[in-house]
Amino acid sequence: MEVFLRLTDIAFLTLEDNMQILCVEDATACAEYYLHFGVGEVDVKMGKNGCLLALPNQVDTIETAMQANPVDTTGAGNPFNAAYLAARANDQSPTRGVEAA
Repeated sequence: MEVFLRLTDIAFLTLEDNMQILCVEDATACAEYYLHFGVGEVDVKMGKNGCLLALPNQVDTIETAMQANPVDTTGAGNPFNAAYLAARANDQSPTRGVEAA
């Protein structure tokens, strides 16, 4: 996994999954793991608690703008990822990317 992460520019993560995979206790520890291997932008999605955006020199928690009551969250990350990447492709900042997502 280390080799793969060293080639990764942006990582979209889900806190719940990574808590189990990496045995971390919070979003900051999760992001630090990925940053350690050189990932440039780390987005840790935390459900109703928003998203932790971690860059090499910046860590921000961005609140969820809208609350939903999902019936099934399968595939819910795909629209987030698409909106984030669209914002970044249009020269928006990583923070603006999370806000757009």
